[in-house]
Amino acid sequence: MKKCSVFIMLLIFALPLTGQEKKEKTGWKFGGALPAITFDSNLGFQYGALAEFFNYGDPSVYPDFIDHTYTEVSRFTKGSGIYRMMYESNRFLGKTYLCVDLSYLPDKAYDFYGFNGYESVFNKNWMKDLDDGLYKTGMFYRLERNQFRIKADLQGKISGKNLKWGAGFAFQNFMLGSVDINRLNKGKNVEDMLPVVTEQPGLYEIYRDSLGIISSNEADGGWVNTLKAAVVWDSRDNRPNPMKGLWSELGVEIAPSFLGNDWGFSKFYITHRQY
Repeated sequence: MKKCSVFIMLLIFALPLTGQEKKEKTGWKFGGALPAITFDSNLGFQYGALAEFFNYGDPSVYPDFIDHTYTEVSRFTKGSGIYRMMYESNRFLGKTYLCVDLSYLPDKAYDFYGFNGYESVFNKNWMKDLDDGLYKTGMFYRLERNQFRIKADLQGKISGKNLKWGAGFAFQNFMLGSVDINRLNKGKNVEDMLPVVTEQPGLYEIYRDSLGIISSNEADGGWVNTLKAAVVWDSRDNRPNPMKGLWSELGVEIAPSFLGNDWGFSKFYITHRQY
C-alpha cells in the first residue's frame, strides 16, 4: 500500500512573540490563530484551527501574563480529532499558579508497538506493501483509542522566587479497540484497501487474542485517575518564551482505588529542562 501524507499549514496571524516585542501590553490581547489543513491517505483530510488569548493586566506584568487560554479544534474526515481547551492563571487564589486542561482526543489509528519499550520488535516491512512477501497490513502497529481527559495543576512558592510546591489531579478515560478498517477503507481504490483484522490481525489483536498479554478486563480501556505532589525548581527568565534558566520537578503520582481506578499504581518521576 502506497501511503502519502501532505501537510499544509497556513499562518494567517502572527504567533505570540512574547519576550521579543518591547511594546508593553495591558488587559486581554489576542495571542494568535493558526488554521491547519492536512491530508493522510488513511485518516482523510484534517481541518480545524487553534487560537489563544492573554491577559496582561497592568503594564508591570508584561512580558509575563495573568491569564492565558488556548483552544484547539480539528478533525479528520474519518473520525480522528483534537478537541482541547486549556486555561492557566498566575493569580489563582492570590499568587498560586493554576492550569486546567479539558480534552477529547479520538484517534482512529493510534500507534501501538507493544509493552517492551526499545526491545519491542518493529518491522516496517509488515506495514509497507513492497511486493517482497512481508507485508501484513498498514495498520499492524495501530489500534483505535478515544481519550477523554480533564486535569488541573497547581503551583505555589516555598522559598524565594524559584523553589515551589506542585500538586494536581487528572481524570482520564480510555476507550480502546481494533482499528475500524471498513471506515478507513471508504473512498480507497481496491488495490489500496487495508485487510480487515479478522483476516490479518495487528499487534493489538495478537496481544489480546493470541497471546493473552492484554486481558479481557483491560482490552476495552478504562479509567486512570491520578493525584500528584511535587517539588519544583523554576528559574526560567520568561516562562512563555524562556531564553535561559532551569525547570526541574521531582514528584510522586498515585492512582488510588478510591478515585474509581480500574487498576491502581504509583510512580516517582523527575523532569529536567534547561534553557
